[in-house]
Amino acid sequence: MLEQEARSVENSGDTGSPTTTQLEGIRQKVFMDRYSLKDPDGNALEFYPEQLWQRVARGIAAVEQTDEKRAEWEKLFYEALTNFQFVPGGRILAGVGTGHQVTYYNCFVIPSPEDSRQGILDNLKVMTEIMARGGGVGINLSTLRPRGSYIKTVNGTASGPCSWAQLYSVATGDVIQQGGCFGPAERIATDRGLIPAAELADRLDRSEAIQAQTHKGFRPFTSVFRNGIKDLYEVETSRGYRVRVTMDHKMGVLRNGEVVTIPLRELEEGDEILLLVGEGTHNEMPLLPLNTSEYVRSKMSTTLNEKVTLPTHMTPELAYFLGYVYGDGYVIRGKKVTWADDKGLSLVVANNQPEAQERLISTIRDLFALEPVVSPGDGACTVIRVYSRVLIEWLKENGILKQKANAVRVPEVIFRSPSSVVGSFIAGYFEADGCDRGHKGGYGIDSISLDMLKDMQLLLLANGIVSHIHTQDRSAQGWQTIYRLIVTGAQFKARFSTFAKSFKDQQRIGYRSHRVSYPMEAWKQLAIPGRYYQGLFDSTKERVSHYALTRVRERVQAAGGVEMVERLDALLGTLPDAIVSITPLGPSEVYDFEVDEVHLLAGGGLYTSNSRREH
Repeated sequence: MLEQEARSVENSGDTGSPTTTQLEGIRQKVFMDRYSLKDPDGNALEFYPEQLWQRVARGIAAVEQTDEKRAEWEKLFYEALTNFQFVPGGRILAGVGTGHQVTYYNCFVIPSPEDSRQGILDNLKVMTEIMARGGGVGINLSTLRPRGSYIKTVNGTASGPCSWAQLYSVATGDVIQQGGCFGPAERIATDRGLIPAAELADRLDRSEAIQAQTHKGFRPFTSVFRNGIKDLYEVETSRGYRVRVTMDHKMGVLRNGEVVTIPLRELEEGDEILLLVGEGTHNEMPLLPLNTSEYVRSKMSTTLNEKVTLPTHMTPELAYFLGYVYGDGYVIRGKKVTWADDKGLSLVVANNQPEAQERLISTIRDLFALEPVVSPGDGACTVIRVYSRVLIEWLKENGILKQKANAVRVPEVIFRSPSSVVGSFIAGYFEADGCDRGHKGGYGIDSISLDMLKDMQLLLLANGIVSHIHTQDRSAQGWQTIYRLIVTGAQFKARFSTFAKSFKDQQRIGYRSHRVSYPMEAWKQLAIPGRYYQGLFDSTKERVSHYALTRVRERVQAAGGVEMVERLDALLGTLPDAIVSITPLGPSEVYDFEVDEVHLLAGGGLYTSNSRREH
C-alpha cells in the first residue's frame, strides 16, 4: 500500500538522500501508525520512507564484523529498499534497527527435536525464546520414537510423542501464555484510549509507550503475545458489559476483599466478576489530527459552499457537534436527473433548548465558516441545516459521517481521544437523544442501535462512570426495539454531570443506587474503624454501596488516613457485576499482554489477568 501514489519532494531533513518520498492520505496514516519509529512517549521520529529505509538498512547490516563491512552492506541494503524496489514484511519494517528484542517474523518452524530427553528440552528452550518475543512456533514431533518402543539405556519402553506433546502444551499454555487471550477487536483500556487488541499488539511491537489502566493507576505494558487461533466466548454481564476471551482467560473477582483471578471455565452465570472503573485518558495527550485531502468535484455535483474551513484536529467543540449529529441529525441527499449524492446535514433541536440551538449555530459558523439555514420544524422544534459537499466528503474521509440510525457507532477517532473530547461527544449525543429522568431515574440516553450505546457505555466506564442498558421490545406494536443507557447512583450521576456537560442536565444528583454495591466481606477486610462509617450504612447487611464507600473515603481522607485511603481506592477502582451469559463464538486469532507490577488489565470494561504472572 505504501508504494502506491507516492511522490518525491525536495529533502527537508537529514535522510542522506537528495529527495524524500511524500506519502499521502491513507498511505501516510499507515506509515505513521504502523512503521514509523517512535520515542518513549510515542512521538514520531520518522516522517519519510527514506528514514525508515536507512534504519532498516543499518539494522540489517549491524551483524557484519567490521565498520567497513557494515557501511558497505548498509549502502547496498538501502539501495535495494529505495523507491519500494524491495518491500520486506511489516514486522521487519517496524522492528529492525529499533534496539528492541522482538522477532521480525510472525511464524517459525524449528527443527524437530532429537529423540532424547536432552534433545526435547533443548527444543523447548528454542521454542520458549521465540514465543517470548512475540513469534508463533510450529514443531514436528514425528522424530520421537513411538509409544512402547524399547529403550535400552533404562530397560523400559517409550511413552510416545503424545505424552511429550503435553509438555509442549504446558509450556505454551501455562509458562508462556498462561492460557488466557483476548479476541482481536477487544478494546483494551489504556492511557491512549480504548484500543483493539490486535492494533495494540502492533503498536507495542513498534515500541510505543502505552500504559494499561489498572485499579492502581496506569502501568506500562511489558510484553505482547500472539497466541494463534483459539475458541472465543462472549461473556456478558447484568449491566450489559461484554468481553470476548478464551475459556482459560482469568477473570477478576473479589475474594475476602482482594482482587484475584479465576479462569472463565470455572465461572458460570450468576457469578460476579469485576468491572474496572477507569480514570480516563490524560487530557494533556495531543488532539488527534484529521485528514484534509483536496476536494475533487464531480461534473454533476453542486458547487454550493465549496469555500469551507475544515478542522485539522478532533477538538471538544467538533466532538460536541458530531455527538448531536449522531443523536438527532441526518445526512441530506441531493438529486439531479443523472446525479445523486450526499450534500449536507440536518439537525432537529427542540424549541425548549434555545441554548443548544445557539451553540450548534455558532459551532457551524466557527468550525466550518458556513452559514446554517434555520427554519421551523414539525411540532415544537427547529431545523438547522448546513449544505456543503466539501464538508460531507471531509466527514467521510475521516470516518465521522453518521451512518444509518440502526447501524450507527461511535466514530473510531473518539475512542482514541482525550477525555475532554470523549465527554463532549457524549454531551452532544445526550443533548439530542438523552434525558434527565429525575432523582431516582438517573440520566438516560436512547437509541435503536444497541452497538452505539455499548460503545458509549464502554467510554463512560473508562472515565469512571458506571451505567446499565435497558431494552424495550416494541415488536408487538410493529416498531423497532429501543435501548436506553442509564446512569444512576449519586456519585456516578455527579461524575456524568461534570464529564458530559449538557443544557439538559438538571443536576438532580441526590439519590444513591443500591444496585451498585460490593459484598460486605470486601468491606470487612479493609479493617476500617467504626467511627468512619457510623451513620453511612449498616455493617450487618449483606452488601455495601459504592456511594457509601466513597463517603467513608472522604471521612478517612479528612482524618489523614493515607494507608486506609489507598485500600479504599483499590476497592473503589473495581465494581462487581454478575455474569448473565457465556456464549461460544468459534475460533479466532487471539492476543494477550503483560502489564508491569499489577499484572491486570481491562478488556471490554471487564477486569482480567494478563499473561504470565499475576499481581
